[in-house]
Amino acid sequence: MAIDHGEVPITPGWEETLRCELDWLWALLVLRYRQMQRLHLLPPPTERFPGVTIPAAEMEGRILATDPDDDPALTKLEQIAGDDMAQATQKRQTLAARFQKNRELSPLGSLKKLFGLSDVEYLVLLTTIAFDIDPRFSRMFGYLQDHFERQYPTLALISDCLTPPQGALSLRRILEIDAPLRRFALIRLDPKPTSTGWMHTPLLPEPRIVRWVMGMTQLDSPFAPYVTMMRDTDPEDIPFVLDDSAKPEWERLAQAVATHHRGPGLVVYLQGVVGSGRSRWLRETLRTFGKGTLRVAMDALPQHKTEMISALRLLLREAVLQRCVLVFDGWEDLLFPSVSADDHSGPIDPFERALQLSRVFREVLEPNGGVVAFVVNDSTATLPMLSYHMCRFRVPAPSAQCQKVLWEYHVQSRNVTMLADLDFASTTYRLSPGRIGEAVTNAIGSGSGNQAEISNTTLSQAVRETQRHRLGELATILERTYNWNDLVVPNDVDLQLRELISRYRHRSTVLETFGLSRRFGDDLGLSALFDGPPGTGKTMSASLVAKELGLDLYQIDLSRIVDRYVGETEKKLARLFDEAERAQAVLLFDEADSLFSQRTKVQSSNDRYANLEVNFLLQRIERFSGVAILTTNFAESLDTAFTRRLSLRISFPKPDAKERSRLWRAMLSEPRIPKGKIDYDALGDQFELAGGHIRNAVLRASFIAAERKMPLDTRLLNLAAQIELKEQGMLVTGSPIAELWDMTTAGTPGKKA
Repeated sequence: MAIDHGEVPITPGWEETLRCELDWLWALLVLRYRQMQRLHLLPPPTERFPGVTIPAAEMEGRILATDPDDDPALTKLEQIAGDDMAQATQKRQTLAARFQKNRELSPLGSLKKLFGLSDVEYLVLLTTIAFDIDPRFSRMFGYLQDHFERQYPTLALISDCLTPPQGALSLRRILEIDAPLRRFALIRLDPKPTSTGWMHTPLLPEPRIVRWVMGMTQLDSPFAPYVTMMRDTDPEDIPFVLDDSAKPEWERLAQAVATHHRGPGLVVYLQGVVGSGRSRWLRETLRTFGKGTLRVAMDALPQHKTEMISALRLLLREAVLQRCVLVFDGWEDLLFPSVSADDHSGPIDPFERALQLSRVFREVLEPNGGVVAFVVNDSTATLPMLSYHMCRFRVPAPSAQCQKVLWEYHVQSRNVTMLADLDFASTTYRLSPGRIGEAVTNAIGSGSGNQAEISNTTLSQAVRETQRHRLGELATILERTYNWNDLVVPNDVDLQLRELISRYRHRSTVLETFGLSRRFGDDLGLSALFDGPPGTGKTMSASLVAKELGLDLYQIDLSRIVDRYVGETEKKLARLFDEAERAQAVLLFDEADSLFSQRTKVQSSNDRYANLEVNFLLQRIERFSGVAILTTNFAESLDTAFTRRLSLRISFPKPDAKERSRLWRAMLSEPRIPKGKIDYDALGDQFELAGGHIRNAVLRASFIAAERKMPLDTRLLNLAAQIELKEQGMLVTGSPIAELWDMTTAGTPGKKA
């Protein structure tokens, strides 16, 4: 049976209705009490010790089920109770008619409608509530059950006193686990074992339901740490901005919710990056139908099956009470739960885990209908498998145009002087709506004075602070200390590097303004291959590209990625790319041929699994929306299918004599270096060294100069360069190490010259 998703508002006037219902229930119990006395089913008022024995008259009354001879006194009491019952019923009907006319419900009256309770189920629920609110009921329950210790409601009491004869069989059914009273956790059964049977098990009130009928309709406090509620009437902090390219997907979501929000179940999967507005999409859609959202952080749910089912029942009950749709956030956290270091059970299979969790969610959610939503980050994650009608929607990150609108909104709504270039921020940082507001807050907090000023530098730092990621677990951040003037490369390489930067900066113009996203997709990333001999400036160029783009550069640590277990490398690579997109960082795959090598003919299982890793990389890097730079000294060893997917390929040749001279001069340009006479042109002509090797030679000469307290001159640099050539396995004349030793030990006491 589906729950009722009606739109009748709940009035705050709870006290009048609650008192009326309790008075009606009391009148009903008193009437039944008088009837049972007249029928000898209860001891008469004159009985001195009721409940000590079961009188024979009571058994005769139950066996014969006929009216005994009238007792005038008992008959009179029954007539008085009947009149009181009629008055209570009339008052109840009048109040109900008034609420119906005003199209309102009291908190107590809403329970029957929202949870689809029958009259008998509502009566059972009201009985448990009365027991917890009004002390006179506990004494009545004890007397009606002819047992002083049973001052609580039971099915036996309700069957005996409040329902038609022969109703025990049907009454027993309403306490099954799949019936509304227990499915929605509206009442509790006493957990203590009893030897008196099911019909005599105490029926206990749920504290949350008691608080609800007493007008406490705000979100229940135990949910506060991990549940966020947004009612349909709650104001939003951020304007809802929708790209033209996203409107078809938005309209499809609205149509699906309109079709299923009242009837058969609909499960909505909203996939997108954190903060992209997935929940906001759903809230704006549900607002049309008078519904809010109850967003649940799934990592806070209990892991044990029984406890998780109980928690889900309580969440479902709260969602129905608040007229909200459950939105589960963090499905991936349940697929990969945290495991203690002492747990040696091995890796958890996410598919098997998804099956287990799906059974739990089906047990609790499926009988109820309506809409349930999951927001997920990873498009490849195994989703919960429910029997609902399932629809999957992709929520794209806002375009540069929408981001600029959001930037301007947050800046204008605060006392801020914006010195930063918002056009640059909108095209460089692909931020979600929530992250933009957080970045502005961080930028204001880092300022000084009453009038906050946000510069490009302040904004760039604030954006980094908003990026919550764990990329550092898989890669190493590289310091971006170089300037563009430090780079010495041929002119065509310089132009290609600037083209790479330009592609990133202007991709929103090309994809959105030019309308090419329809053909090439919204998340067109950049992947570039830097190939060339060692020391030609490939890593340095990657650092400069990241610095120009205002992004962090992370170098991939293969020791943290490659795993000997089958399938684990792919999992780590998937996590690497997901975290990189979240961090908006530039990925640097140094020595990429170790990962992107050519696929081989399958001759063993090792070949097959190695090929699978390359296939996965080919697919994942093509979907990567950020910047990936790969460097290699052996471009011919890369898989040809991969090189076809590259945005750019930049070849770094060995520097010629003029470039080598510039490199020597650039590395010795620091004015604090003690320098003698240096012939840069001679060094460039004589030694065919790449930039990295020239760097090593300069460092070697600098340490020697520091030790001997001597200036760097042509002779010292010449010897350091010869040693660098010799370490590369090249032939050099003479013995540069011996000459260097003679130079450094000459005139030093205690050393052999």
